[in-house]
Amino acid sequence: MKRALLLADPGSSREPGYGEEIFRDIYKGWMEIETLCGGREISLEQFCTCHTVILHTGHLDAWSRESVGNLIAYVADGGSLMALGEGLHTRRYPEILGLLGGGLKGKSTPCLLDFKKTEGKESPERVESFSLTEEARFYELDPLGESQVLYEMEYACRSYPAVWRRNYAWGRVFCLGFGTMAESFPPPVRKILWEAGLWLLYRT
Repeated sequence: MKRALLLADPGSSREPGYGEEIFRDIYKGWMEIETLCGGREISLEQFCTCHTVILHTGHLDAWSRESVGNLIAYVADGGSLMALGEGLHTRRYPEILGLLGGGLKGKSTPCLLDFKKTEGKESPERVESFSLTEEARFYELDPLGESQVLYEMEYACRSYPAVWRRNYAWGRVFCLGFGTMAESFPPPVRKILWEAGLWLLYRT
């Protein structure tokens, strides 16, 4: 059984259909989820006791600089990281954005959004396109970061990166640019996250 450390916001694990409940359902039978809510001081040893880290918190700016350094060191040394929603946003730590391959430049109120698989890109995800009600979140990726964009969000006749993955030193990083509410996880998104777990942990 693989082990994941879910870094979440206080109270999120108690929301029906949200938080750790989602990940336990997606990875049932092959990944055990341990949740740490509101952690600000996280040691390298804590990161290294798990097979992957799931970053699903909006409180990155409250972390200590040492905790940020520990996360980056964990991934660089061969660890794996999955970041979702608010876990992709920080104003205080540009080094986190370097780890993720880019950052959030703006967002809008929740609305019905279309997501499409990027043409010409091979990936294990077998979901072609899907729609959901979510905040429109606009990301800008580092062109030198060599991120592989898997899905794009369609908004106001433009396309924005929504799901991407990248190698970081000896480790791997998978980013889902949404996931701020229970409605963010319909079956197609759960399928993408299931496949992402295989890519992160088994190097598929």
